[in-house]
Amino acid sequence: MKAHLLAVAILVLAAVAAKAFAEDAIPPAQAAADQRTALDLANRRDLPALEKADRAVIDQLWPAKKRVTVTGAAAIRRLRATLVVGDVPPSAGESQYEISFYRGKQLLREVWVYPEGEWGFHRPKPPHWTTGSNPALAKLVGELVGKR
Repeated sequence: MKAHLLAVAILVLAAVAAKAFAEDAIPPAQAAADQRTALDLANRRDLPALEKADRAVIDQLWPAKKRVTVTGAAAIRRLRATLVVGDVPPSAGESQYEISFYRGKQLLREVWVYPEGEWGFHRPKPPHWTTGSNPALAKLVGELVGKR
């Protein structure tokens, strides 16, 4: 009888743990065939995934290569807040910054940023559509890189 109760308890605990893990799991980035799909994914999946981030690594690609790590809930929240999704026509340009958001060792999402604040998520397959434009994003990232 004790062995049976123990087995049932183990199964219940395993089910609870599996449900908690599934609810906490972060879906991977998806490819987007067009900009409209990229905007929808950004709102439904990508930005919510960033809410789980505990750090961001910013790579400045030019004029000089530099890497800084941003930690702390307030700093991550401030950075996320500048990622404003908008229907912005895609342009051609060169990324000045790449931001990688992590939870522990898990890479959640990567974002590219042009100097004037145009940005988008890296997707598993190109194209990596423009998701928004916010001059405050470029300004904040520049300040974060410059402070360290």
